[in-house]
Amino acid sequence: MKNKRLRLFALYLINALGIIIYLFNLVLTPLELTFGSFTSGIYWFVILLIPAVIPVFLKNKICRYITFIFGVLITLMNFFIGLGYILDDQFKFGMILILYWGTFGILASIISLKWIKQ
Repeated sequence: MKNKRLRLFALYLINALGIIIYLFNLVLTPLELTFGSFTSGIYWFVILLIPAVIPVFLKNKICRYITFIFGVLITLMNFFIGLGYILDDQFKFGMILILYWGTFGILASIISLKWIKQ
């Protein structure tokens, strides 16, 4: 059981670190990294950390459901962010975001669902 909790923490943490890719893209594109975009990136990083922190500190059944629900919602939001970049003619970057956030998000959601069933 502890192994799944640590695995969930690691996957959601790696998923949260994907915001670095997003911020790095703002530096490289004609869009510039402003204070507002950096602040929104930090807020999104903190939101992405919520499902990573819950399995480490809380062990009851309700927290397992909360972790799963947050994980699925965040994965869906990340898909929409990547889709927005694809529709904005940045196909490569959008696919990178979808593959990165999608792979780790779906994998973490599946492990979270298995954790609920234990």
